[in-house]
Amino acid sequence: MENRGQLPDKKENAFRDISYYAHTRGVNIYCKNDRISFVFTRITKYSASKDLTNFEKLSNQKNHNLPDSTKTEVSRMEMQFVNANPDMHILSAEKQPYYEKYYLAYCPEGITSNAFKQLTYKNLWPDIDLVLRSSQSNGLEYSFIVNPGGNINNIQIQWNGADTMNMLENNLGIRYSNGLGHIQESGLKSYLEGSKQNISCKYIISERENIGFHVDEYNGKRALVIDPTLIWGDLFWWE
Repeated sequence: MENRGQLPDKKENAFRDISYYAHTRGVNIYCKNDRISFVFTRITKYSASKDLTNFEKLSNQKNHNLPDSTKTEVSRMEMQFVNANPDMHILSAEKQPYYEKYYLAYCPEGITSNAFKQLTYKNLWPDIDLVLRSSQSNGLEYSFIVNPGGNINNIQIQWNGADTMNMLENNLGIRYSNGLGHIQESGLKSYLEGSKQNISCKYIISERENIGFHVDEYNGKRALVIDPTLIWGDLFWWE
């Protein structure tokens, strides 16, 4: 969904740094110019009567049918694009028939927000684009397009909010975890755009724990696609 000013902060001012957002598979996703934020929620549901340890306490209550209570925990992981191009811009594509209309105190004239299936961070780094695409199976798919003249070493990603970061077998995946869930990148592949020719590719982690990619030599006159699979789990549940 495009954000046209309908997302408020705690003071009911519009979030201007969020361009697009989504809610899918128990996580809220916010697209900003230099990062993508994943906000996870866990709701714990319990009955207030569980706190009463014996029948005497229960009988002293004015209302034996105490209401259930819930506790909400929220955490966030951010996929930050290190040294991103400040002049980049986000392009939307494949407009969907679904839309939302808002009439709120800070926008009484009304705001119409449209849905799109694909976003492109154009020139996120010089001659390098990031393409985001909604997916029913994975929730969110993304790929980097290294156009002719682009330097793959410029792709540097810092994951904020993760308690642990574990490399999977053969450097073909990484799992980021915190107390509410995990995000996992796997199925890494790379190929020349418009071709079925696969180029060997793997993750690399810098001394600063930034994530990048290493690929074998390829024909730099053609665009290179780096295409991992992004999945997450255990991010939203009732207890």
